[in-house]
Amino acid sequence: MKIIKKSQRGFTLIEVLVALFITGVLTTATMQFYVSQHNNMLVQHNVSDMQQNLRACGQELTTTLRNAGSNLPNNLLSIDATDGNPDSLTIRFSYVNGSVDVGDNTQIIQTAPIHINNAIDMSAFKSGMTVYLWHEGIKTGEWFTITQVTLNNGTGWIEVYHQGQELLFEPLPGDKLIVLEESSYFINRADSTNPLFMKMTNGGVPQVYAENIDDFQLQFTLSDNSVVDTISVNDTVYVINVSLTAHTEDVDIALTDRNKDGRRRRSLSTDILVRNNRF
Repeated sequence: MKIIKKSQRGFTLIEVLVALFITGVLTTATMQFYVSQHNNMLVQHNVSDMQQNLRACGQELTTTLRNAGSNLPNNLLSIDATDGNPDSLTIRFSYVNGSVDVGDNTQIIQTAPIHINNAIDMSAFKSGMTVYLWHEGIKTGEWFTITQVTLNNGTGWIEVYHQGQELLFEPLPGDKLIVLEESSYFINRADSTNPLFMKMTNGGVPQVYAENIDDFQLQFTLSDNSVVDTISVNDTVYVINVSLTAHTEDVDIALTDRNKDGRRRRSLSTDILVRNNRF
């Protein structure tokens, strides 16, 4: 008879079941820890994207607002805001030598070139450039694209052509031709789950600047320390408060009971000192 030693015997059923139970507990705990860490990583990624959107919008507005009003005629609003909840904002400025007077001998004919005094530096104006013609008498302006800039020795004037483009109003002496930088900002809420912060440059097609921006609010501190939501051409603005609110791209299930849509939100508010504060 063969004798089986105790050390050679296998595990009992109870021992196997206990081992499986312990393994299951450890596996479940490990999976729960992994899922928790993975969810936290996704939340942090969403929060990081949201905060990056806020910072990008805030920096863009700060940089552009600090240039507002540079080299513009007095009656052209350098900052134009609409109190629409969310608000919208248009910022205008020009560069050095980017604003010139329309000459006295400009012909009041739509198809004729605009005359500029030949003593004026026109280096900022190039063929193919979209520029802004400000009509001082009626306090309005229009965009057109320069097709040619040339010196006419016969008349002694620099001629700015807009061939193939009918102007809305006749150019008159005293009007201004401006290399205008005009940026408009607003929120597009066509998709309520993904509101878009839009930027439109020089009257062109609006482009998406940032995603998931919920709200955009503006307030203006004037020279008499009053705080208003809109401004006029006669106001002197010293400080502009910009407030933006953003939300995360994805829904956080843990917040659905406390938040209407389960998305995390952050706000950014900044005061911007206006350099060219005479509008």
